[in-house]
Amino acid sequence: MRGRTQEQILTGLRLRRAGKAVETQLPRRIQPPISPEDGPRLEDTLDNYWQIDRDMQNFSVKIAAPEIPQPVLKRLGEPDFIRDLTLQSQLEEAYDAISQFAMLLAYGDIANGASAEEE
Repeated sequence: MRGRTQEQILTGLRLRRAGKAVETQLPRRIQPPISPEDGPRLEDTLDNYWQIDRDMQNFSVKIAAPEIPQPVLKRLGEPDFIRDLTLQSQLEEAYDAISQFAMLLAYGDIANGASAEEE
């Protein structure tokens, strides 16, 4: 029933009650998997395997520190199994270090200022 409108569901129920076969269709946004016969063989594509496809030329990635610190931890909330300390307080230092390292890898410098070696 997911991905179907109310009218599609009602029509399907009416057809089922009338004893007619109901054709099941996948929602438009979900496509069936591609079978191995539909695509090119791996052996035929090894020469250009690592080349970027034309569709990827317009693909862009924005690398920036999150606007809200530890957004994933805040979104998930505190788990029930931790009583003494909050999970966020235990992991926030690790999340900050990972964010800074990602910025360093992306831009060669930490976005919030010069690195300690340059000072």
